Amino acid sequence: MPEAAAVSDIPATAPPPPKPKSAPQRAMEKLGLLRDIDLALHLPLRYEDETRLTRIADAREGDTVQVEGVVSDSRVEFRPRRQLVVRLHDDSDELVLRFLKAKCAAASSGARWCTPPSRRSTTPRRWPRR
Repeated sequence: MPEAAAVSDIPATAPPPPKPKSAPQRAMEKLGLLRDIDLALHLPLRYEDETRLTRIADAREGDTVQVEGVVSDSRVEFRPRRQLVVRLHDDSDELVLRFLKAKCAAASSGARWCTPPSRRSTTPRRWPRR
């Protein structure tokens, strides 16, 4: 006759059912991110590589590039609306940037650029002494 199983060999209860996964866990599994390292090495769908610099002369129309240069001139023009125009150059070429939604803080010389030339005050400001 076979021996009876010891009491300690028989599980008292069945293992608990697995916890339901949260929405972020399900989304990560859907992207194939199962391990921590998968998440660390994951690049988003619309990822733009900002580590690669392109010379201005090598940039082509319609390409998204990142350039680095020296600002040679910046001014606010008032035709037909306020625009910040910046000239940027590197050792290869020059680039003109035109910002249509220019804010006063973006201009390098302060609040004087915020008003059109016809509205600028010609009297110097005198600050109160303390």
